[in-house]
Amino acid sequence: MKIALLHAPAYFSDYAAEICETWGLTCYQLIQEQDLASLSPTDIPALLLPAGHYDSASCEAIMAYVNTGGALVCLCPQSELSDPMGFTYVEDKTGHHRLRVTCPPAAGIAGTALPVVGKVKIYEPRNDAQIRAWLGLLNTYEKNTPAIMSRQMGKGQVICFSFDLLASVWQLRQGDPHLAEIIPPGDSCARPCHLASDLGGADSGWVPFADLQARLLVDTLIACLPAPVPLISHLPANANAIILYSGDEDSATRAETEKQFTDLTAENVRMNLYLIPDASASTGEDAHQDGEHHDIGVHPDLLHVAGASIQDRVDEYRAQLERFSEKFQLPLRSARNHCTAWAGYLELMVVAHACGLRMDSSYFTCSSYMRNRAYDPYGAFGMAMPMRFVQPTGEMIDIYEQPTHLSDDCWFQSGDDYSADISPDIYDDIVERILTDQKTQYHMPYGVNIHPGNYARFSSEQSASLIRQSKALDLPIWSFDQWLDFVEARRRWRISDWQWQNQQLRFTVQGDTEHHALSLLLPAEHMGSRLKTVSVEDQPIAYKLITRYRQSVAELSLPPQKTFNVAANYETKSA
Repeated sequence: MKIALLHAPAYFSDYAAEICETWGLTCYQLIQEQDLASLSPTDIPALLLPAGHYDSASCEAIMAYVNTGGALVCLCPQSELSDPMGFTYVEDKTGHHRLRVTCPPAAGIAGTALPVVGKVKIYEPRNDAQIRAWLGLLNTYEKNTPAIMSRQMGKGQVICFSFDLLASVWQLRQGDPHLAEIIPPGDSCARPCHLASDLGGADSGWVPFADLQARLLVDTLIACLPAPVPLISHLPANANAIILYSGDEDSATRAETEKQFTDLTAENVRMNLYLIPDASASTGEDAHQDGEHHDIGVHPDLLHVAGASIQDRVDEYRAQLERFSEKFQLPLRSARNHCTAWAGYLELMVVAHACGLRMDSSYFTCSSYMRNRAYDPYGAFGMAMPMRFVQPTGEMIDIYEQPTHLSDDCWFQSGDDYSADISPDIYDDIVERILTDQKTQYHMPYGVNIHPGNYARFSSEQSASLIRQSKALDLPIWSFDQWLDFVEARRRWRISDWQWQNQQLRFTVQGDTEHHALSLLLPAEHMGSRLKTVSVEDQPIAYKLITRYRQSVAELSLPPQKTFNVAANYETKSA
């Protein structure tokens, strides 16, 4: 069994696959429009249809697939599809929308209204339809309209989203391309935070709303399937969340840098230090010695060319990546731009990929620096998960966007107008809330930037609080490069040959990159049955029951071999 994703790159189908991969759902396949007529619900129980326009032959094939037992999840369907499905198109809808999910699945949402941007339509559903979520306009009492609707059709079912979730997640994570190079009053530099989509209000800054929307799509697809669905865990084994620790060297002295390194090494914490190639106090020899306990990355500085053309800034960015490699003789792994200076929309990321960079953390979610005074963890971009960048045309860029959620200068620095000036005592309470949310509700990474110079002057107490509370909650603390190693390793594993018969789930797991923290997740319960035993290559193995998104799941560590078969036996729960 597999999930089919209709492959239409201009409609963001590759981004749909990216969302599935991000959450460890690998039992999917991309199909072409001409394949619709031969789809079998037995082999392909569910089909995702991105928002777009499909010809009459494709619409007929889709309807036939549903009527014979398939489950269709469609985003903003055209009237030729929506009307036969029982959802009559009325008109497009404009305004600042909020999504209110009222029926499962709703992983991590917990009643929060999520911002939605992009294309939204109003449909009038038939009386026999179930409304799973509603869309309302922010700060009005105007009538809500259905956001997610479902109904049985023939032997199958249809689930209709009235908004283009793929485009919404894209713009919530990466910002609006129409805002590129628009610099607000008071600033003199293009930055990613200036790209943040207009949400109409700061009512969701404590919620990773973009990633929760993405997870909603994944769980909707999973719920369409007639069997327990194995996932490759998006977190390291036994972890309910993870902290990513880094610091930008900027103008710090070697003594300040070494002080932070020494303190973190004593706590058994590895961090990333990001160096400006032309202004670093660290030498190549320093960087290699530091690499025993910590990771070194590039910190491109575009401030001195902020007034130059986009192309000139892109050229300077490329030159600094090259100079970093030459000076420090280190591979390009992860990066963060100095003061998050930017150029265009994704022009820098195209160059970063060409130069071999694998992860960028220049998007600050915690602060709309020089734009507004929000300082909550997700005030600008509602994201935490590592996802590859996507162009407005739907083409993927093979470099991960991993946001930074806290920067000590924006939160703790006293006397600077742009800082929230939060004291250590107040931060102690704030970080407790953040980490508890991550452990119990969101289950995502939380990235921080504690500059060595700031650490020496004012942020060491907050850093100590973060580390102390993370350890108390059993949350691992990794560098961004450590996290990147994990992310890239897990992306090279696939689940295939997935079969469900007589309450036994069988599947094959394949990969070519080992990592000590990779694990599989299996539902502990499925439609009245509970997991009883698990075996690998017909040998029983132990598993650990953990809770993710308020559901019990079994976690299995990956064995050392590159290909192995898993059998999971379920039994009917006793009354």
